[in-house]
Amino acid sequence: MCYFAQQWPAIVQAVSAGIVAYLTHRLVRATDLYARLTREAVALSTKQYEQELLPDWHISFAPSQPGVAWLRIFNLSKSSARVTHLFIRVESEDEPEVRRFPLDLGMPSGHRETTGDVAPFILETVNQYILDGDWNGNLEIGIVFLLTGSAEPRPSARFQFRAAVRQGQFTEATPRLPYIAGDLGEGEQA
Repeated sequence: MCYFAQQWPAIVQAVSAGIVAYLTHRLVRATDLYARLTREAVALSTKQYEQELLPDWHISFAPSQPGVAWLRIFNLSKSSARVTHLFIRVESEDEPEVRRFPLDLGMPSGHRETTGDVAPFILETVNQYILDGDWNGNLEIGIVFLLTGSAEPRPSARFQFRAAVRQGQFTEATPRLPYIAGDLGEGEQA
């Protein structure tokens, strides 16, 4: 018993050190969790804030006469922007490259702008796929824009169109709506 009484302070000190080490480990884990949750919350808040600042684009086009196509770009949001480039991509596994063409349009909020003839841009993009003057396929069309007061170019969402070229001229474009699971009953196709 005398030995136990003499060693008591060392036992208490060892147990205390173990408790402090365990609590410190728990504090480090809790702090890491708090830091991660804070980073994620700030990232989500920043993303939502940026989404409120970004324009809500809509793009439509169709040939107005054989060989001519006008692109209409709608800005449906409160934010103004300047459209700097048009990008067109042939939907193909072989062609990951996106073609960009200069396009300089000021886009106030709540407005639409009609571009010049974009048929030459489309023909340049699909040129390698044209066989005997004809081509049918899918195009992804979007724009690159600058927000007011920003020098960072941003791409819009890509809008998909089913397009056709006949006799070397762009002749038609039909918007392709994305398939949304649950919209169609079983056995139905878009």
